[in-house]
Amino acid sequence: MRPWSNLEPALRRQLHALICFAVYYGLSKYATPMSMIAPENLNQSFWYTIILVCIASNKIFLLWGMFISHESCLIASGIGFRARKDKIPEEHNTIRSMDVIKFTCSSSVKETIASWNMRTNHWLKYYCMTRNMDRTLPRKVNQVWPKIWAFFLSDIFHGYYIGYSLFFLGLFLIDTSKASL
Repeated sequence: MRPWSNLEPALRRQLHALICFAVYYGLSKYATPMSMIAPENLNQSFWYTIILVCIASNKIFLLWGMFISHESCLIASGIGFRARKDKIPEEHNTIRSMDVIKFTCSSSVKETIASWNMRTNHWLKYYCMTRNMDRTLPRKVNQVWPKIWAFFLSDIFHGYYIGYSLFFLGLFLIDTSKASL
């Protein structure tokens, strides 16, 4: 890696994170989850309520900013660097934390899961799920127990809250039903 070649990509990625933080803090001034049940907002129109819910659910921008800032640190440290080879260009951001565009515009649950917290997803897939798969079965067979194990581990690491448990149970059911179609 050439000296200082990672500065521009790291600063560009940090600018993306700062934009996400600015959007989060900017929207937080206009709507909070508690403002949805404020007396002055209860008698508003349906569309006003929908817009208020979208603005109040701005915490996603904070999470995006944290993931993108993490990627910026990986670029700045040089950990995410891959040297140029014959057909592969030089890359500074090979260790991705999240793909915001794929997450936002995904058309399937599997793609949404794969683009959120990508490092943890790879660890769960390659070190937990695939190690528990039965290699004697054909490749197209949907193996449920390794998936249960991966979603259960993710639930345990998020904490003992019923909301997380129901969320990961729902993701498991959606992922399993889509895989069998």
